[in-house]
Amino acid sequence: MALKAQLADRGYLCSCELPAVKASVRFLGPFHGREVAWNMTLCALQGGSSRSFMAIAPAPDGTFALTVGLNLTAIDEPTIKKTLIMVRNFKRLELGRHEWGETPS
Repeated sequence: MALKAQLADRGYLCSCELPAVKASVRFLGPFHGREVAWNMTLCALQGGSSRSFMAIAPAPDGTFALTVGLNLTAIDEPTIKKTLIMVRNFKRLELGRHEWGETPS
């Protein structure tokens, strides 16, 4: 409940100054039919040789750890908002690592 009150203004909490190469973001969103607290690490892969990915794991405190790597040079507020929309609208989120897109050359 305390997290919900903190999120009332923007819908998420970001613990760093933007733009950044890596951002820690807390937000609420669905997982397996219920609302859960997500602790997301959003990383800019900076055009490396990796595909975009998301990795989901349960955390000991009952929240879920979400790592998202995107082929971008930096993370900014619009990127955070788009990523939140993606996660909240993804119908079949599952634990584990999921990759998409082409491998950059």
